Amino acid sequence: MDVLVVLLWHCALFAASYKSFTWIVLREQDVHRYVKLLFAANMTACCSMMSLMVAELGAVLNVETRRTLWRGDIIILCLSLVILSPCFLFYSLSKRWFPSRNRVVAGSTAVMLIVYLFFFWRLGLIFAVTTQEGAPLTSQCIGRIGILGVFFVAVLSGFGSIATPYNYLTIFVRPISGEQLERNEEQLQHTISLIFSKKHRLAAMRQGKSRKAGW
Repeated sequence: MDVLVVLLWHCALFAASYKSFTWIVLREQDVHRYVKLLFAANMTACCSMMSLMVAELGAVLNVETRRTLWRGDIIILCLSLVILSPCFLFYSLSKRWFPSRNRVVAGSTAVMLIVYLFFFWRLGLIFAVTTQEGAPLTSQCIGRIGILGVFFVAVLSGFGSIATPYNYLTIFVRPISGEQLERNEEQLQHTISLIFSKKHRLAAMRQGKSRKAGW
């Protein structure tokens, strides 16, 4: 019974994720089918983990079933974030750089993926992600993904804090008509003329005081 419920629930999550990506997220753009499937798989795994937390609170499924599904979702997300998503990114870049050379595209994609995996693994050694010997591969991947996630979130938040006011500050600016601009210019000229006249009066008063002092 638990297997049937889990299977139907995951099929519903996958279908909803695929349709939302096709109809809502990228409605007017032509995206490769494999990208849609990858997004739907990632979204399904994330929603499955959230539903497993709810099932843990309500004790809906068996404990072993929940543990197995949790491990499966973690493996799917790690596989997608570490290998599949970068592979599609490198493939699209290679396809853009070498549009008519399939062998060159495959070779450049493989080279970029190997270089990325090397630096990805070295990142955990630099920041000492795992301190226990013989730690599972999934925990090591999660630690490295966390480091990259914190880094990119910091970069995007800094960029957004600067770019958002620069791009959307004009929404709060009140529009000014030509008549208001002319009226403000007249007021400015009037204020300047008053300042000059007061300066002349002040200078004349000072000269009068200096003459009286000289007498």
